[in-house]
Amino acid sequence: MICPIGCIPLITRKQKHSGNCVENANQVISFFNNKLPGMLRNLTSTLEGYNFVLRHANCLGYDAVINPFKYVKVDPGPNSQRRKLVGALFPKPQVYSYLGNSFSADEL
Repeated sequence: MICPIGCIPLITRKQKHSGNCVENANQVISFFNNKLPGMLRNLTSTLEGYNFVLRHANCLGYDAVINPFKYVKVDPGPNSQRRKLVGALFPKPQVYSYLGNSFSADEL
């Protein structure tokens, strides 16, 4: 399955939209994702000896746009009620573990 792409900056910067996401891009992905299980069942029954597996991707990029505070540290200072995105440059450790520890916060 493909994650919704209508909320990633590459798409939102290039297409006009209202709100946080380009909904028509997400609708195209949703249409594809809805048809994919049937297509894979058909291929599995048509192509002898082949098995196709449908995997739901972990849509970290999409979730980070929709729920940014899950991926950043919250300002512990006097303005903490405003929940500023002070951790945007230094995400929570969960983000690094998702990226396969290809780099760490110490390297930034």
